Parts: sequence; C-alpha cells; structure tokens
Amino acid sequence: MSLLLSKDVVAERSGYKLFSARETSRGLIPLSSPVDFTATAQPAKILRDDSRVVVKHGQVIFMGFGSTAFHDNKPNAFSDNLLETGVVVAKFDYCQRTLPKIATDNDKIVCTVGPHGTHGAGAGESGGPLVAQDGKGVVQVGMLIGATNSDEKLRWPDVYLRTSYFCDFFAQATGNAFSCS
Repeated sequence: MSLLLSKDVVAERSGYKLFSARETSRGLIPLSSPVDFTATAQPAKILRDDSRVVVKHGQVIFMGFGSTAFHDNKPNAFSDNLLETGVVVAKFDYCQRTLPKIATDNDKIVCTVGPHGTHGAGAGESGGPLVAQDGKGVVQVGMLIGATNSDEKLRWPDVYLRTSYFCDFFAQATGNAFSCS
C-alpha cells in the first residue's frame, strides 16, 4: 500500500523508513512535485471503520492492468487499459481455512471470490485497489497482496490488506496531511 507524497512532506519525517514492504506492504513514495487534483483525479477516500461496506457476500470492485489471458495456467496477455471486475467479499472463516498463514486477522485482511470462481485479480495486479460504495461515493477498502491464476480461482480467494487498518499509519507518516474519514 503506498501513499504518494511530495518530497518536502517525506523530508520532514527524517528517520521514517520509506519502504517496509516485507513487513506490511506499505510505504511512502516521494514525488518531485505536488499532485494537482482535478474532478477526475482525487485522493483515495478511506474509512476508519469500513465494517458497513466490507461485509460477507457484499459486492466490491477490483481494478487493475494485470493478466487477461492464460496458457498452461501462466499469464500470457496483459491489458493496456484499466479493467475492473465485480467480486464478492468471502466469509473470513473461509479465508482462514484456505490461507491460514496469511488470513490471521479479520481487521487486517479481506478475501474475495469472483462470481462462479471465474473473475478476480490476476498476475501483475498486486497493489491494485479494492473499492466499494459507502452511500457517499467510492471508498478504497483494500489493496491486493495475493491472487491466483485462472484455473485456481475455484480453490483460492484473492487476498487484500484492509486500508482501514492503516489509518493511524497514514496520519503519522504524513503529519496528518492525509487522514481517514
């Protein structure tokens, strides 16, 4: 999970480890200049309490540029266009049963399954956003950390870090320049 920040914001936090991907897949990416937000380019909205939108059997949307075709269960085509697919939040006990080493805490992880086990994230899409509607608009609820290839979709869920779990990290790392709602 990454936040894009101008160099001056990162510089103010000297001593902060910019990347700790091995531990939590989160980091800060310094930018050379500030981002100009427009009607179509806005910062992600993240809820501190996403329990209303991350519910079992709830519909969420994953977006990415990853694999679109497979040969011998290996990706052999990738999209030049941003794609999205509707997926369903899986019960956490299913996630724990199928991925016991990863799915250890419901507050940190959310798993999804595609309709009929056919759609979802693929190779090359790690870090991609999982979003949901919260009644006021679109909110980011997850970031992809694990997906399976096409013929494995019926056996394994896709796994995301829950963005709500990192609200305190975002606030601390940005000096409250970013905060969850």
